[in-house]
Amino acid sequence: MDNTSSKKRTITNNTEQDLCLLSAEAFEAFQLAINTDPQIIPEIAALLTHKAPWDND
Repeated sequence: MDNTSSKKRTITNNTEQDLCLLSAEAFEAFQLAINTDPQIIPEIAALLTHKAPWDND
């Protein structure tokens, strides 16, 4: 690992093998985001109560 890449964290998605390089500040923000409590997004919650067109009588 060279000196420039040692300042960045690497996140690898094992399924797709995608590589994402983040600065130390961006990695800290990412960690904060994934470690906070999940938020309910009203638009997505509405999808759970939506009936499929073929289920309407």
